[in-house]
Amino acid sequence: MRPARRIVSLVPSLTEALFDLGGGERVVGVTNYCISPPAAGERERVGGPRDADVERILSLHPDRVLVGREETSRSSVDALCARGADVELIDCRSYQDALELLGALGELCEQEAAAAS
Repeated sequence: MRPARRIVSLVPSLTEALFDLGGGERVVGVTNYCISPPAAGERERVGGPRDADVERILSLHPDRVLVGREETSRSSVDALCARGADVELIDCRSYQDALELLGALGELCEQEAAAAS
């Protein structure tokens, strides 16, 4: 994943991982369900994974919007893509997928060393 300066996360576990890796300052928008870490509560709320507020997301001018295949509604993904948002669809189904995802998140927030440890 190429680096991004402004990230909206529609997946609570990805939000937490970004903060854990040291990339929390790049997270500008999160779902109503992103409660950990506490700093995530200071970010703009953009609805839930199934009822994301597309206009609010776009108003944050994200470089990347992280969505989960299982969590995020197809209509939200389609609307974001139609409006030109850079959407990254995450589909993590195995341990190997999780390891690769952590590496990719490290690249996204330029915290590769943290992701490798």
